[in-house]
Amino acid sequence: MSIADLEGRLVYLNRAGRKMLGLDGLVDLTRYNFREFHDAANAHIVLTEGIPTAIRDGAWSGETELVALDGHAIAISQVILAHKKPDGTVAFLSTIARDITERRRAEESLRLQGAALHAAADAIVITDRAGVIEWVNPAFTQLTGYTAEEALGKTPGDLVKSGQHAPAFYQELWETILAGRRWDGEMINRRKDGRLYTEEQAITPIQDASGVITHFVAIKKGMTERMQLEAQLRQAQKMDSVGQLASGIAHDFNNLLTVINGMSDLLLTRVGQDDRVQADVQEIRDAGERAAALTRQLLRSRCRYRAPPTVPCRHWPPSTPRSIRPAACI
Repeated sequence: MSIADLEGRLVYLNRAGRKMLGLDGLVDLTRYNFREFHDAANAHIVLTEGIPTAIRDGAWSGETELVALDGHAIAISQVILAHKKPDGTVAFLSTIARDITERRRAEESLRLQGAALHAAADAIVITDRAGVIEWVNPAFTQLTGYTAEEALGKTPGDLVKSGQHAPAFYQELWETILAGRRWDGEMINRRKDGRLYTEEQAITPIQDASGVITHFVAIKKGMTERMQLEAQLRQAQKMDSVGQLASGIAHDFNNLLTVINGMSDLLLTRVGQDDRVQADVQEIRDAGERAAALTRQLLRSRCRYRAPPTVPCRHWPPSTPRSIRPAACI
């Protein structure tokens, strides 16, 4: 509590005020003007709004900030009173101020928490003990299709229950959270447009100071898209494995065909004019070429696994012409 003259010089400051501003108990207060304990913005509020209103109406109340002698700011809630003489002129001004720094911090903390919940990527639902929805964030609307206005006052069962779970499923859930424990699990629900979706959900009980459960907070993460991606990945891995197997078989089969076709070419150079034998060997050669074409098609479809065919040289007699032997034989 303080008293100042019309020039703003301090006349009185109680013990709590001296402690707040960092003034020694024996210091001469008349050395100080109230302006010294305000920054420019807050001094402007007091001079242009606070004091004129107090003189006109008798009192003004508002929230401003003081600056202590060591420079730190103090948020205050204050009332300025104008004390008048019998002739109506103002004799002096008194101020009653309360430090609200902690309250401001708590309010800012709540504001940040609210902003974080509002901006969270996961859907968040707050219900009372009976499960009636009191608050949802925008992610809930994205997940379910229901706006906050449509959800408030309803239960999640009223909105998204899909009928895909047995009653025992929900009974176990309620028994868990009413016992004060967190429930985690997966649930199939229904969007506003009727489509089913799978969500991963965690429901946590909120208790008051006496330990009584008053609310529940549910955090929901949609899993449908992730499950689809996982299924696609499994299918791709399966096809990849099949492709690698086919590629490996094609390589080995191609190596065998190289021997068959090479030996067929060698026989064709030795059978002479025997039309019957030459026709049989040519049939073998043609079949080998068709089989080789199939293996080349498989190898093209799995080109990243394609490797040069290698055939052990022991399969080729020393007399085999180099033009026929595979270049990569080992």
